[in-house]
Amino acid sequence: MNEEEKNAAAVADLMRYRALRIGCPIYGDFYGLLHRLQAEKNLAEVVNTPARQCGYYDYKTGRFSLSPI
Repeated sequence: MNEEEKNAAAVADLMRYRALRIGCPIYGDFYGLLHRLQAEKNLAEVVNTPARQCGYYDYKTGRFSLSPI
């Protein structure tokens, strides 16, 4: 197995483990809450990017700025 296959197998094992933990009656609610909080945090980061805060994106330089280009 090459490095990519090993990484894919490790990710698959981790996903199976998480699925088992979320389905657990004791820890399931806790892990479900953690996943929901992480998803909400990721969404907040996307919503609060400079482009959403009346900023401008310069496609030539690939940078955000608060003033018009």
